[in-house]
Amino acid sequence: MFVVFHVAPEEKITELVAKWIAVDVGTAAPTNFEIAKTTFHLNGRNAGAFNYTQNGPL
Repeated sequence: MFVVFHVAPEEKITELVAKWIAVDVGTAAPTNFEIAKTTFHLNGRNAGAFNYTQNGPL
């Protein structure tokens, strides 16, 4: 998964937190299971990208 983002120049955001959550996948995982999480520190930037790679099948 590859994510690209752009924050409006007037926004005063210092970091973004992205979570990939399995909301309801039956018996494969508990409800609202957090598969992955990342924190992206903007450091004055208003755009960027990050990616997630799954080792093995979901």
